Amino acid sequence: RDAAVLGQFAATGLKTAGKFAALQRQGLRDRETGAYTLSYFIDYATKEIYKARRYGRSFSLVTFSIDNLLLVLQRLGPPAARQAQHSVLKVISHIIRDADVVARATDSEFYVLLPETDYFGALMFLRRSLQAVHDDPDAKAISQQVDSGLTGGAATFPRDGDDFDE
Repeated sequence: RDAAVLGQFAATGLKTAGKFAALQRQGLRDRETGAYTLSYFIDYATKEIYKARRYGRSFSLVTFSIDNLLLVLQRLGPPAARQAQHSVLKVISHIIRDADVVARATDSEFYVLLPETDYFGALMFLRRSLQAVHDDPDAKAISQQVDSGLTGGAATFPRDGDDFDE
């Protein structure tokens, strides 16, 4: 009887250790791009919504979409598609502040959360980012081979919605 109880404790401990190891492997960042994972981003955005509501502040969400990434993948292959993602993230990483968070939503979409940023600030960030990606040599090289580009949009809390989904 004692051995059975001890065995159950050991099994529970082993199962918990396995789950903990899996969570550590998953991490906060996407393995392919180095951007934060969408689950971390949503958690961070939820906390930012709470903070903005409580203190009457605003924050902005900027989305970027790599146009024709599937076509880049088909015509130029996976290395070119990864290069397109990395060039966008490299440029955005040079523009963002320490408090800003960049996450990969899908293969072709990235989200940027800009705390303490109003709508005008988000539009200025969007404009600077699109221009910087347009001027980037790596992005230009891919765009010359396959018609691709970057599209972006901006939304501000509470101006454009009261929750993350909105």
